[in-house]
Amino acid sequence: MRKFILSALPLLAGIVVAAIVIAIVLSLENVSITQVWNALYDGAWEGASKRARVARAFLPLLLCSTGLLITFSAGLWNIGIEGQLMMGAVGASLGVLFVDLPDPNQQIALQLFLAASAGAGWALLAGILKTRGGVNEIFGGVALNFVAALLTSFMISDPLAPDSGGTGSRTDRFPLEKLLPATQVENAWISYPAIYIAAGVFIIVALMLYFSRFGLQIKAIGRSASSANALGIPTERNIWLAMTFCGICAGLGGAIIVLHPPNGWLQVNASGGIGFLALLVVLLASIRPVLVPFIVFVFAFLNVGVQRVDTELNIDPSLIAVLQGVLVLSVLLFDGVRQKVEAAQERRAIAAEAARLAAQAETTPEGGNA
Repeated sequence: MRKFILSALPLLAGIVVAAIVIAIVLSLENVSITQVWNALYDGAWEGASKRARVARAFLPLLLCSTGLLITFSAGLWNIGIEGQLMMGAVGASLGVLFVDLPDPNQQIALQLFLAASAGAGWALLAGILKTRGGVNEIFGGVALNFVAALLTSFMISDPLAPDSGGTGSRTDRFPLEKLLPATQVENAWISYPAIYIAAGVFIIVALMLYFSRFGLQIKAIGRSASSANALGIPTERNIWLAMTFCGICAGLGGAIIVLHPPNGWLQVNASGGIGFLALLVVLLASIRPVLVPFIVFVFAFLNVGVQRVDTELNIDPSLIAVLQGVLVLSVLLFDGVRQKVEAAQERRAIAAEAARLAAQAETTPEGGNA
């Protein structure tokens, strides 16, 4: 418990610092934090339909954050998750537009499989570029993000273009029977199968990281890939697996984006920055699975509620992005301080133990048994 409390202190300190910074910024606009909070609450939580929108924003962000838990544990900065999310959306869309199965459940299962496969393949490509091509996963991921975005735009403007023409910004609306089953809540929709998918994937990944041999191995790789390789851990294979599992999670997130009513289409920039936001989530959680759902909920709440802040208080929505950035930077700063303090305490403990053993050796009679 003491260790958990100490590990949570950077997050709490970061929240305090972010609140102070945002209060200063709001004071310049003659707006109080209370007014902003009331607008956020009204926009994101007042009414069942608004809560359903928060849940819909929560699901793909949770899936991407879950995948990043694996790659971050392996010491991989999987910046390419944005492209993996887009490719998942493309894979699901191809299943909708070019496959017609008589059973709706089989149709949806196939679309989810195609989305997971597309995301996994895109992530595995980044892993192969790293291990076989010597391309850092950050640079490879950024390049693949651009390729995925351009590929999505091309497919929407040509092979997947609406029959009736259009602006090239999105496909035709998908048939309702090919979308995820959903329940209408006032003027919004919520898909319980999508909730089960996201929750199930998160639980599986958390258990894998905590209790499986694979989880132990990728944590060892994350601490020191060379040491892990020297100990006989198959580093290259585990890097590929970590990237593949992350791609599966991101691909499923992309499927939920395009298959969750009322959307039901593939559009340009389908990811909407969710992959990059997931990076912030995992950084804030410091790769602790237990914190991820709570941080994801806060981000989903902010992203939905910020629309009311814009309309009621006439404050630019980018203020919420500033809050998120300040929060991440503050947490990282305090976490770095915490790690230095813990390292100093560990060195002092080792020195004290060494001094104790030296003193014990001096007082032990020569030739006696220690």
